[in-house]
Amino acid sequence: MAKTEHYELEKPDEARNVNDEFLTLRITLDQLDGILWAISQAVAGKAADGHGHTMEQITGLTDALNAKMAASKTFKYDDLTDVDGATDAPVGYVLVKRADGTWTPSSAAAAIGAHGHAQSDIAGLGSALGGKVAKAGDTMSGDLAVPALFATSGNIHIDSAGNRHLWYRSNVGVNRGLLYHEHTDGSMRLQMYDTSGAYQNALIAIGSGLLQWTGYLLEINGDRSADNVESRAWSGAQLGHRHYYGADGRYHLQKTTNNGGSWTTLLRYEADGKAWFDLNRLYAPHGIHTDSTSTHGLLPGNGDAATLATQNMFITSWWGIGLRCSMDNTTRIAFDTRDGRILATNHIYLGQAGAETRFQYDGNIVWPGSSGMSVYGISLHDALGKKAAWNNQSSHLATGYPIGAMIAVYTNGVQFNRNSLISPALSSADDRYFRVVGQSQAGAALDGLWRACGHIGNDYVEAQRIG
Repeated sequence: MAKTEHYELEKPDEARNVNDEFLTLRITLDQLDGILWAISQAVAGKAADGHGHTMEQITGLTDALNAKMAASKTFKYDDLTDVDGATDAPVGYVLVKRADGTWTPSSAAAAIGAHGHAQSDIAGLGSALGGKVAKAGDTMSGDLAVPALFATSGNIHIDSAGNRHLWYRSNVGVNRGLLYHEHTDGSMRLQMYDTSGAYQNALIAIGSGLLQWTGYLLEINGDRSADNVESRAWSGAQLGHRHYYGADGRYHLQKTTNNGGSWTTLLRYEADGKAWFDLNRLYAPHGIHTDSTSTHGLLPGNGDAATLATQNMFITSWWGIGLRCSMDNTTRIAFDTRDGRILATNHIYLGQAGAETRFQYDGNIVWPGSSGMSVYGISLHDALGKKAAWNNQSSHLATGYPIGAMIAVYTNGVQFNRNSLISPALSSADDRYFRVVGQSQAGAALDGLWRACGHIGNDYVEAQRIG
């Protein structure tokens, strides 16, 4: 049967009938009542949890406390039986234990006396020294600060019988810069290196007065209100040149002959490329080119003459040279350097004003009244109308006579009025006469258009080619 853990009281059993269970329950309740009664009697003899006692109720407590000193009492070192003279000791003294076991005041130096310590005896000394730089052969891991170096007239010395080097390296030991003093010539060099440590360029100052830069660009940046952001070069005897950016917004190239007391502008130019030459002449012995291949430009000549073979100077061009009007940006005259043509949109004048010969764009030539050609009129058109062309043919079978040529034509009695058209032909019967096309013994017709100019008797008429 089942029982309780501590007092082994019998528990109900579902396998038994109800009458047996009631009997067992009565016995268990009586046992439980007896246990509870014993507990209540035991508790009744105890003090309450929150009870208190007076000092008098505790035997001997008052006498024990009277033998103790007050908590507020204070002491001096000299109140201790093993300390002597602490009250009268000077400031800074310490208590030192004597051979007899008592303590007495003493200075720290007298108490310690002559002695030594290992680094391990001093707490933190090894770590502190590990963060310092040795005088030789060591490497710094941080910055070296030299406060107020120049204000206190301090110095840093790099002493050596040979060259002196001050390297600048990255945190992984790659060379990036070198301040280098050359022992033999006294020059100072600032050398630069790329990210891989390869040498790039150097700025070299030599004691003789030479400053060299091995790079390709030297840039001076400035932002000043005065017009003297500049660089100067001197050649001695008060002679010098300077290049500066002026308050007028232009770059100036100037010279001086009085050690900078005054400056003369040689050249001025703007950022957009416009330039002013203030000097009295521009000397370019190798010419002035307008392209990178030296194909076009103004070049020195090949001799002292004025022929197509020899000239004092050349204006060269790959093909053409134009004269352009700046008012409307239009070119009206052009020179073709390949075949020698001159192109113009208007007349071309030769000679002095008022007495020039004019080559007109319509092909005519007009000359002044003082010209020897004036006997033929005022133009080529007039002259051609008055002066016959020269006939330079040598064959008796030629039919291409020049315009203006005059001939006598045999008409065999046929009459032609003045200025009427006529068609001359070679005579097939001989080598001397001309006949009229269509008549007997008329051979090859002459070229062009002909006009009758009057009869010579009844059988001949003069004829002139007019076209």
